[in-house]
Amino acid sequence: MFTLQKALLISGAAIFIFATLGMFYQEAIMVTLFTLFIPGPLFGLIISIFKKAALLQRVLFFVSACLIYFFTLYLIDIKNIDYKLAPTRILIASVLSAVLVQVLFDIIFRSKMIFLDTVLRPSALGFVSSIVSAIATFFFNGISSTTGWLTIPLWMGLFSIFPLWYFLFGQHLIRSGKISNIYEFNMI
Repeated sequence: MFTLQKALLISGAAIFIFATLGMFYQEAIMVTLFTLFIPGPLFGLIISIFKKAALLQRVLFFVSACLIYFFTLYLIDIKNIDYKLAPTRILIASVLSAVLVQVLFDIIFRSKMIFLDTVLRPSALGFVSSIVSAIATFFFNGISSTTGWLTIPLWMGLFSIFPLWYFLFGQHLIRSGKISNIYEFNMI
């Protein structure tokens, strides 16, 4: 049986693996694809598939997830990375993104907004899922990002946000009763 939790865990792990392999083999296109363009749309797509709702609501959530992810990248300011501020930016961006995703999920799918489920838990999950990435970014300060083998563990730490965020946020949606863990084929 294919569950939401399996779909999110496999997707997050795949992003982590391919982004890490891209860094290991120094394939900039692969890293760019798996860190800048795939995570937000893939998360939105998976949630949209598993959420039993009208097609318009699903499409709206997918678009919202994409926009929130690109907003997150803007907050982190990936183009002008400052390794002193980057850990803080990653933590803040992850928390804000988690809350925005949850708020828009509740609005789009007309779920009941409860402070604990809509703001507090997503904030905590966004923070927890980004801690390893923030620590890894902190240690990048003063190290050339192309020094090879030495930076691979740091890149792995940086990319760990994807499986952690996917898993924790999916678990939150399931436990809060806002989405079913089991996929039901639904064309409408």
